[in-house]
Amino acid sequence: MPTHSPPPAPPQSRDDYDVVIVGAGFCGASAATLLRRAVPGCRVLLIDRNRTTTHKVGEATVEVSARFMTDVLGIGEHLRTCQLPKHGLRFWFTDARGRRLEEMSEIGPAAAPPLSTFQLDRSVLDEHIVSQAVEAGAELVRPATVRSWDEGWPRQAISLSDADGQMRTVTCRWLLDASGRAAFVARRKRLLERTDDHPTNAVWARWEGVHDLDGPAFVGSPDGSGADSGADSGREGSPRLRPLRARRRLATNHFCGRGWWCWMIPLACGRTSVGLVWDSTLFDLPGEGDVQQRYQQFVRRQDGLRELLEGAHPVEGDVMAYRHLPYRSRRFADRGWLLLGDAGMFLDPFYSPGLDQASISTFSAVQVVRDDLMRQASRAGSAAPGNDGDPASEEELDAALTSHDRRFDRSYRRWLEALYLGKYRLMGDAELATTAFLVDTALYYLGVVGPVYRHVDAFANPVFGLDLPQSTWSYRSMRWFSRRLQRLAEVRRRQGTYGRRNLGWRPRVVTFRLGPPALRPLAQGIAYWMRMEGSALLHSVVGRRRPATAPAATDVSSPPDESRRVA
Repeated sequence: MPTHSPPPAPPQSRDDYDVVIVGAGFCGASAATLLRRAVPGCRVLLIDRNRTTTHKVGEATVEVSARFMTDVLGIGEHLRTCQLPKHGLRFWFTDARGRRLEEMSEIGPAAAPPLSTFQLDRSVLDEHIVSQAVEAGAELVRPATVRSWDEGWPRQAISLSDADGQMRTVTCRWLLDASGRAAFVARRKRLLERTDDHPTNAVWARWEGVHDLDGPAFVGSPDGSGADSGADSGREGSPRLRPLRARRRLATNHFCGRGWWCWMIPLACGRTSVGLVWDSTLFDLPGEGDVQQRYQQFVRRQDGLRELLEGAHPVEGDVMAYRHLPYRSRRFADRGWLLLGDAGMFLDPFYSPGLDQASISTFSAVQVVRDDLMRQASRAGSAAPGNDGDPASEEELDAALTSHDRRFDRSYRRWLEALYLGKYRLMGDAELATTAFLVDTALYYLGVVGPVYRHVDAFANPVFGLDLPQSTWSYRSMRWFSRRLQRLAEVRRRQGTYGRRNLGWRPRVVTFRLGPPALRPLAQGIAYWMRMEGSALLHSVVGRRRPATAPAATDVSSPPDESRRVA
């Protein structure tokens, strides 16, 4: 983001700021850094309730957020030296009969992806970005709690208290809300609403002692012998999993069943993030005890996870859960405030979109504030300066805020409908889930990754946010395809063929690349879809009925009893 001049005139009071940011995590610290670079004279105050940054989810990047961090924030060296590279997405499926890893269907790339992505220890990453913001000239106050917000325009007041209970009141022109799910602005303005047509829930923890998917217990020793170091090994002298140039451990590994999926993400500190996400209309978390105890019981007995977690344990006090994941604010911006990242919306952790949304919303909000501060600076430096009520300036600002608000509102609903509604119906079938993965990711490369790699200004536009013919066509195409796959899922369940390739299927997945090569995985996904359509039609015509695969013990084909639902 380019630097502009002249900077705004410095405020008269030390408690008077151009921008106050609530929350010093990824979004807040990134916004502070970019604002100080773009408008070096602006005064930015970062407020955070924690003394240091803490562990949080959002540990896997995809291509858009990786581009933002490396080429906009400029923290590529930190990512390369202090975090782990990510080797794509990998999916595992089973028929839930106590299968071993080598028996399960495995879908994932054979080689590391050409575009850099990363697995993140968020406490380390966020602390690095906070330090970068302070070095850029932002003021940091933590731990501190915001006690009140006196909204106004062009100035507003915020009262906060520090760890000793000392009160302080600051004023600012702009308030940026980067408070995450606490949603400081949206909750106070009663703008927050949950998305009831996608009732997903999550529980997760960081684990110690997780077995290495690339270790000798699974792929053999360098001398060609097998091993039995902890995890149940295969035949002596025989690797259990085929060798790959990509590292299985460095991928985001997904263990999937109908209505649920588990993630497994390695961290540079040696721990492993293991999470469970489920749709409460399709699946009920079984077991005894509270949600954390049931989570541990569930992941320890699932095929694949059972072997990897043998002898491992979650970090004490680090197990967390969210009830009902998706939500949104009815507004994303107005005079004096803008929402960043999870303070404005959250969709679903599948495909790791959280940091993409954080990157895009931060970049776009910074553009709005930067342009407004530069207009103020220009008037302040002119021979006949205007004032905050200048009609032309106010009209330009209102147009920018209206555009920002409409784009993010449109993006949320379209992205939800095109990618997530009904997706959990596919997750217990390897063919359906793989087809969706290929098509979704190819279209992501063509319509989202490609533009931001051509020019960083594309970060100002959220996914499907522009009201353009091509954007509308892409959204409608993805939504239609998703609905068609869901229809096939129901047909397969009736015919008894749902999950028919959940054992031993290892298709060659085409590597995702920018430009026309992204059409190859798209074609592969469409070919799988057409084959499934033909198979379903043939099955229906000839009246063939194969025995249904026995569902997993945790599979629920109808909505769970309300008394047992964890939401």
